[in-house]
Amino acid sequence: MFGFDFSVPFVLLGALTGLSYGLLAVGVVLVYRSSKFINFAYAGTGILAAAIAAVGINRFDVPYVVGFIGALLIGGLVSAGVDIFIVRKLANTPKVLPMVATLGVGEALILLTLAINDASGKEYPQPPLFPEFDVGALFVSSSSTALAVLTPIVIIGLVLFFKRTRFGIGVRAASVNPDAAQTSGISPKGMSTLSWGFAGAIAAFSALLVLPSQGTLTPDLLGPDLLLRGLAAAALAGFVNLPVAMTTGVGIGVLEQVLRTRPGTAGYIDIVLFAIILLGIGIQTYRAAPRDVVERWDGVSLPQRLPEAYREVWIIRNLGRILGVLSVAAAAMVPVFASNRFSFIAITVMCFSIVGLSVGLLTGFGGQVSLGQFAYGGVAAAVSVIVVKATGVFFMGILAGAIVAAIVAVLVGFPALRVQGLLLAVATLGFALVVSSWLLRQDWMFGRGTAPPQPIFGSLVLDTSREYYYVVLIGLVVMIWIARNLRRSGFGRKLVAVRDNEPAARALTVPAARTKLQLYAVTGAIAGVGGALFGHAHTQLSAAIFPVQASINVVIATVIGGLEALTGPLVGSLYLIGIPRFFEVGVEGLAALAAVWLVILINQPRGFLGILTNPRDRIYDTLAKLRGIDPAKARAIDTDEEADAASQDFHVGLASAFTGEIHEQTIDAPHALEISGLTKRFGGLVAVNDVSFTVDPGETVGLIGPNGAGKTTVFEMVGGFLKPDAGSVVYEGVDISSMSPEQRARRGLVRSFQNAEMFPTMTLLEAVMVAKERTLPSNLVTSALGLQRKDRRRESEAMELIDLFGLTEYRDVPLGAFSTGTRRIAEFACDLALEPKVLLLDEPSAGIAQAETEALAESLEQIRDTFGITIVVIEHDMPLLVQLCDRMIALEAGEIIATGTPAEVQRNDRVVESYLGAGATV
Repeated sequence: MFGFDFSVPFVLLGALTGLSYGLLAVGVVLVYRSSKFINFAYAGTGILAAAIAAVGINRFDVPYVVGFIGALLIGGLVSAGVDIFIVRKLANTPKVLPMVATLGVGEALILLTLAINDASGKEYPQPPLFPEFDVGALFVSSSSTALAVLTPIVIIGLVLFFKRTRFGIGVRAASVNPDAAQTSGISPKGMSTLSWGFAGAIAAFSALLVLPSQGTLTPDLLGPDLLLRGLAAAALAGFVNLPVAMTTGVGIGVLEQVLRTRPGTAGYIDIVLFAIILLGIGIQTYRAAPRDVVERWDGVSLPQRLPEAYREVWIIRNLGRILGVLSVAAAAMVPVFASNRFSFIAITVMCFSIVGLSVGLLTGFGGQVSLGQFAYGGVAAAVSVIVVKATGVFFMGILAGAIVAAIVAVLVGFPALRVQGLLLAVATLGFALVVSSWLLRQDWMFGRGTAPPQPIFGSLVLDTSREYYYVVLIGLVVMIWIARNLRRSGFGRKLVAVRDNEPAARALTVPAARTKLQLYAVTGAIAGVGGALFGHAHTQLSAAIFPVQASINVVIATVIGGLEALTGPLVGSLYLIGIPRFFEVGVEGLAALAAVWLVILINQPRGFLGILTNPRDRIYDTLAKLRGIDPAKARAIDTDEEADAASQDFHVGLASAFTGEIHEQTIDAPHALEISGLTKRFGGLVAVNDVSFTVDPGETVGLIGPNGAGKTTVFEMVGGFLKPDAGSVVYEGVDISSMSPEQRARRGLVRSFQNAEMFPTMTLLEAVMVAKERTLPSNLVTSALGLQRKDRRRESEAMELIDLFGLTEYRDVPLGAFSTGTRRIAEFACDLALEPKVLLLDEPSAGIAQAETEALAESLEQIRDTFGITIVVIEHDMPLLVQLCDRMIALEAGEIIATGTPAEVQRNDRVVESYLGAGATV
């Protein structure tokens, strides 16, 4: 049919292969459901257990059943060990770190398996008691029969276990709500480890029954291509549904086998996998909650600013630049003394470093994880070759490749725009496979191979690696300069704000979606430059130059070098790419290198450059002492203790701040805010039902009600973070119901958040400068070029506001080091930097000491009167509300039950009953 063979042998072979894909997907789902994490060591766990069982059965005559059960135990224990000793140690770091750690574990397990295979004779035993037979030209081995018979039993058993048993229900409960599970006596960590153990046992089960039919075991057979088939099936199952994951895996196996029956369809299955992944992510995006879990980047971030006293010392202030110039000068001497081979390896390291810079920006500053950056480089290389051949202008080809790579990166990243975590990594990994197996193999790309043109400048032809080295070195320096400018600019601060706390960033007018798309574009372009330069370094180009593994390796290199450091990708690439090629290490050497960086990553999430932080600081301290500066006093303001002490000045700082002129605010509408019929349902639960009220200019209105009354849900809808099922929000006479939170904030409707988390890795000055983006917006082009005029104005205006709040000495302290009270001051400063007209305050006294709460009402009154702001506040502290509010609105079960002055609402019978219950005693 249509040139494809759908006969029984091919369909049966595909179904048998698909069973292994389905089992792989089931293992992925088990781990993801329990820890929202993708285990890239999954395949390595299974094949190691199978290899050990093969040695026992083949060499030591262990009964097959005993070896089989032993392999399941080994797989489960190894997988559980990965969770306990690696993933759990990195639990408080961004997901990219444990992801990279499991990549390292998987590589080590595969290397160990290849060594064990030599001892087992590379043969995997067939299970007894299961028949072998022929179906046409297809021979069905006993392992295939066992796979077909036992897999449905395993899946049914798993489903029953998770639905009917106490431990299974515990695993599900812990994955849905760890905190609630903990209070119910269920250990979320224990349940997670149990899921990892099950996944490891399933991996061993699959490997034991699949490997006997595979013949020779090679690293390519166990590479990312295999994992991606399981990921595609898991993605379509939403990473939660075991039967759907299993069924999809079988379908992928059948489809793959049928596609192979028609000539010229190489790579088609990878396109299908990519489409399935995008469909699965689209479903996830549609079902995603408005806000995902905020990842903590505190342990990964490197200090960006020196103490004030140190910045006044010329040698300390410029030491980094001096070392950079000396390093470039030393690098420029390499081709003078090195061979052509050495120069080519150095070129490879520099090109990986350039692509790594894009990973550092994308992940380290943007919080987005991509496993397809080198694939963008491959596309750019193909485009560059075409353009240079057509025009003869080398740099025009590099530019064209960068532009196309930027466009492609935006298109690939767009489906995962609303979801955080590792789903973008899955999508980009699928794209990398498509590029390597299909796109670059097309005749209009690399085809079966093409000779890329070399740079020509007049009569000078750079046709050797020693000559071409200088082109790549210039490219690396330029890309580092651009990355440095972006990181230190308003664009870089917006990236960090979105990464640390996207809702808070949007409340400060940062357009999160547009910022991410700009990030995809600029990082795609940087990766394109690296890939294009790498492509022109070869005498013959083919798709094999840009394998999927290269995209994975560049992420590993960047993480182990230092995710937020400019030179991190270079250090990591020297270690991961340079050392194996410079010294031609064997399997044992590769295993040792992997073990070393894995240990370093577990103990120092900042990577190699994180290890050098303390020696660098000691050098700064020594230079400071030579200038008569006491390091202890200079750094004292940067300690957590000093930052926490700022909270003691909470009400003092605010009370003394507003002594200047009053800022008039005018609202040209009868009402500052008009809420009409707001309704929101979550499934069968009506959280807010037909809520309507108005707020007049200059008025302070309080929303009260017991927990679960719907107060915060109302705020979410008024602020634009939650779309109502019915009703409208009118601000200054304009219906803003369809506007985003950032659009509402730009108009002057600003909201705060109950937890006051803000941006833990940003300093107070940086956070207020983010808020100043409303009046002084940054530009991506000027940011990349390092034009600082607007940035200096932002800093000056931000400092004026910080001075107003009495927090000048804490301007360079990370917000994560502040207590709740001090973060609340910082949040007020950021809110006022937006020049709001209406301010939505969500429990401003939450987490603040009682002594500070008593002064909070007076401080808020001063803010309101000084800046002419209309305030709507949610609060449980009644004395604070009575002192602050002109009017109060009481909610219960999502409906308004009373409105009026504070005294009237307090005496309302329904309000009293709502809070305290009914009866004569009340």
